[in-house]
Amino acid sequence: MGERYIEPGGKITCENQTTGDSCVLDFKSRSGMLSRADTTNAVEGIITDASGQKRIKLFGKFTTKLEAMDLQTQETWTVFEAPEYPQNSDQMYNMNYWSLQLNLLSEKLQAKLPPTDSRFRPDVRYWESADLESSSFEKARLETNQRERRAQVKKLLQDKQVDKKEKKIDMLDEESFYTPKFFDKELKGTKKDKKYVYTPKAGERSLLYWSLRETSNWES
Repeated sequence: MGERYIEPGGKITCENQTTGDSCVLDFKSRSGMLSRADTTNAVEGIITDASGQKRIKLFGKFTTKLEAMDLQTQETWTVFEAPEYPQNSDQMYNMNYWSLQLNLLSEKLQAKLPPTDSRFRPDVRYWESADLESSSFEKARLETNQRERRAQVKKLLQDKQVDKKEKKIDMLDEESFYTPKFFDKELKGTKKDKKYVYTPKAGERSLLYWSLRETSNWES
């Protein structure tokens, strides 16, 4: 099947909304066979302050080490260094120890998580146990159930629709018929530029996700 890998590419902008500083990170594409430069996993970026002045240059590889250089003093320091990789990591998408444990579920943790937590997905559990046949079956079953639920919700909304001339129901716009418990979408400029805002305020401790998780009370 050839080599399998996940390779980020292109530019991403990171903004500090408190200070106004920003950084444009450029994830380089793999260089061609005839190129002398090795751009595999390479990333470069420039940090600018609120006035737009260039302050710091970032460079390196996100799989090994990322360094920063002060553009005024030329001082250089390491800002990130990849942790040690487990044995045979090249057969596990080059995940490190931390990444491999993201879906690890202890009995203590399972008792606290909401039933909708994606770590409970049976297809994921089978996949991580190398049972690909069961994983494919569960994935198909979950997707079939999802399509059936969408059809039921759509029919329910159509039955409740008083004015049949209203705009067509968009089943991809789930916010039109579901109310998120912890997040709301907030427009920032254009309709396409949205961000998720945490709904409960700091004083409403009983509504905070982590408070509900402490008590395992997901019914409220």
